[in-house]
Amino acid sequence: MIEKISKICWNDFNWSKPSGSNGKSRSTSTQENTVGAGHEEWLLDKSKIVDGFHYGFLQPINNTIRHVGNTYKLWLYTITGKQKFLVGSIDNATCISKDESEKIFKIYKRNGWINEMIADLKNAGVDPQFLKETDADIFFNVKFRIRSITLLDDFQKISLKDKNLTTTRYKLLDKVAEFKFDAVKQKGTVSYSRKSISETIVDPYHSKIQNTLSKILRTDKQFRNIKVENMNIDVQATSNKGELNFFEIKTATAKNNIRQALGQLFEYSFFPDTDKAKKLIVVGDIEPSSSVKKYIKHLREKTGLKIFYRWVDMEKKLLSPEF
Repeated sequence: MIEKISKICWNDFNWSKPSGSNGKSRSTSTQENTVGAGHEEWLLDKSKIVDGFHYGFLQPINNTIRHVGNTYKLWLYTITGKQKFLVGSIDNATCISKDESEKIFKIYKRNGWINEMIADLKNAGVDPQFLKETDADIFFNVKFRIRSITLLDDFQKISLKDKNLTTTRYKLLDKVAEFKFDAVKQKGTVSYSRKSISETIVDPYHSKIQNTLSKILRTDKQFRNIKVENMNIDVQATSNKGELNFFEIKTATAKNNIRQALGQLFEYSFFPDTDKAKKLIVVGDIEPSSSVKKYIKHLREKTGLKIFYRWVDMEKKLLSPEF
């Protein structure tokens, strides 16, 4: 598969919704500076799916007819504070025509998703006029399946000696060599944006996973007494053995899901001096790597706690075994 490299604007919310001007380009010649947002703010928004695909926009592909119909592996990088970071990749990303963009725009509008995007911008303190003025036939230019997304646990600092990034403009680049990184890896969102995602922010994709998980558990004869959002717990269920299970859902990478969820699960089960749940289960939407499976097993052995990882296949509506 042909590999290409695309620049995307900085985003504090892993490109699921606009995050405002924080970390954006300081160049007054760019839209992300003058407006405070880019069209790719929703690039990895997993909540909006049409016929199995998520549709997005990448500035380097904009109005370039020669890309239509081509399928690429897209490497994504961003710049904040003059530092370039590799953030992840998308496999099998297909560039779409203006006709398909117009068709998908109508579906988005009918579903109320355009209004949601406008509200997202307003919540981020951004004037949504640029989005309202974007023509339907160029609103989207790429489509891919959610499972094709790979977001790095920690964004990697790209070296100035890297041969791939020959320009920092929004231009689709060929991947001509392996990426060259600086020796020290830097963390992504929290370290460089100086701002973490608030737990009070409503994530529609989180809600979709929550609804799917609760439905699966209700049809599973191993569980009973399924509760959603009870005492801030995403989902809880009682096993046939009478053991209470707490499920905490996160939508980042598997490793980061564990990082974010364990503190909450500990508090829900043990604060101030209780022992409520027998199993603490982190839930994501992608299969963990072998190293993450090894890590969660190591945590069980070291702590003596029944900590597990499970993932929901949102396309097949299936729940994985415990890892």
